[in-house]
Amino acid sequence: MNAPPCAEASTTEEPDAGIPHVRGSAGGAGQPAFLPRSREGKTMLSEEAIKTIRNALKFKYDEHVSRLLAISEKNLSKIVPNKGLPIIEILEGHNADTAKEVRRYGEVLQSEIARMIEKLVLKDITEEDKEIVLLLLEDYCSPDLYKKRFVSMLSSIERKIKSYGIAFDITNYRIGIPQSRCDVDAENSVRKIKAIISNELNCHIVRNQSKSSSEIDSRSVQVTAQISKLTALRKIWTDPVLSKVIATIIIAIGGLCWAWLHNKSIKNNGATLRVPSLGNSSFTNISSVDRSRFIRDGTFPNNEQVTVNQVFEKIWEIQNIGGVVWKNRYLQREGVSNGAGVLKSVDRVKIPFTKPGDRAQIKVVFQAPSLPCTTTTYWKMVDESGRYLFPNQKALYVTVQVVY
Repeated sequence: MNAPPCAEASTTEEPDAGIPHVRGSAGGAGQPAFLPRSREGKTMLSEEAIKTIRNALKFKYDEHVSRLLAISEKNLSKIVPNKGLPIIEILEGHNADTAKEVRRYGEVLQSEIARMIEKLVLKDITEEDKEIVLLLLEDYCSPDLYKKRFVSMLSSIERKIKSYGIAFDITNYRIGIPQSRCDVDAENSVRKIKAIISNELNCHIVRNQSKSSSEIDSRSVQVTAQISKLTALRKIWTDPVLSKVIATIIIAIGGLCWAWLHNKSIKNNGATLRVPSLGNSSFTNISSVDRSRFIRDGTFPNNEQVTVNQVFEKIWEIQNIGGVVWKNRYLQREGVSNGAGVLKSVDRVKIPFTKPGDRAQIKVVFQAPSLPCTTTTYWKMVDESGRYLFPNQKALYVTVQVVY
């Protein structure tokens, strides 16, 4: 499968290189036209989920464009003065290299969408969700990108040859064949990528429908069983003989309990009757319960994009839902706080004094790594000595995508 080439690198790149081919929409200039208001409440996708998927696709798209530019630079380097001008061979080689990259990009898109479905817990997606995802994909997987890159490649070849002082006209060469192949391969490659992703989404929809059917059958069985139990109990209570037997048993048990309590009172010489203690371990004083709950991300929700070396402040908001006052507590970072591909920060920050029922905002200043990557840090609450206060509770964390 061949795919069309991309534009060339930096010095000869046309102005719109690397920019997604987006359509105007109600979402604002430059936003994919998924038109969420037309979903009419039939989707599992929230606006935040749509934004997360779009950002993930754009990140992979930018990486793809960079690789295409590198392919163009490699093939342009084959043009050397006084050694002949193998224009057709250069274009054919450019197409072949780009074909490999497009196949790789298709696999990346398929993997990324599957990862988003798992991450956002969207296994119960609907037909409307599928259409939204495919519309988002349209903006980051378009044959127009490769067709424009081929035209740009032709212009770049002509400019480079003329820069050597050689009279040259690209139209004198038979470029129609590789250009036609580029257009056809562009359409076929993109169509195949979209078909594979569409089939993947259909599989999730079918599994969801099967799951719903199984759940309905299971609930039907449970309801039938409950009805049978209620019918049996009704027969017992309406049977005059059985109802008398049950009433006699209840009266007898009540008499035995009264006799035991009366005997206990006599042994205590008339002391006030007390219920026997079961020990402190059987009861919990609500005022001694220490619990917390995550409320929201105040700034920089997960998978937000930041630039390399950017300094930013992350805020988490949590609530004290127990009965213990939070005093002299800290949020402590897990793992290293410096190094390649790691968000730089202090090792711990103090948690504000928080009464039961109140909320606390915890702020941490980070500096992004110097190279593009996706990185995550985890934080847990400790006391002054570093002892974990909620060792079995999920850690607070922040994930960012670092870009140029």
